[in-house]
Amino acid sequence: SCVSPHLLGEAPAVREAAVHVCIALLIPQGTVRLAAAGAEVLRLLMQLGVSDPDATVRLAVWAGLADARYVKYVAMGEAVRPVLMALHDPSFEVREVAIALAGRCAGPNPACALPQLRYLLIELLTSLETGRKADRAESARLLGCLVANARGLA
Repeated sequence: SCVSPHLLGEAPAVREAAVHVCIALLIPQGTVRLAAAGAEVLRLLMQLGVSDPDATVRLAVWAGLADARYVKYVAMGEAVRPVLMALHDPSFEVREVAIALAGRCAGPNPACALPQLRYLLIELLTSLETGRKADRAESARLLGCLVANARGLA
């Protein structure tokens, strides 16, 4: 609760540092349980992951939540929705991390994640066929990430 107000700070560097601290404190290394007050901070982090104007902050959120300790919480019910929104982030790096996280969420919550991942698969394949050279390279890399992390997609 001391760090979470800084998630909404003015400076992107402060917000990014607050993201790293919150992720480290929500579920400390060696534990698997989210603290009771942590659910609200987790919700705020995920909201920041789709709404922050700075790509480095959004990347820090999704990279931190991609840790195995968080996947079951991120995959629960409606909590997975911000991850699926991040699949269409303007930043390639954010999309790449979001694809990896969404693929991991498909295991515990296939009903929410798999339809969006199938749609993304079609988009990536279409981009590989018809896109510009730069788009094809990005699509190929994202497709590799999708296949590596979404085992239930096939």
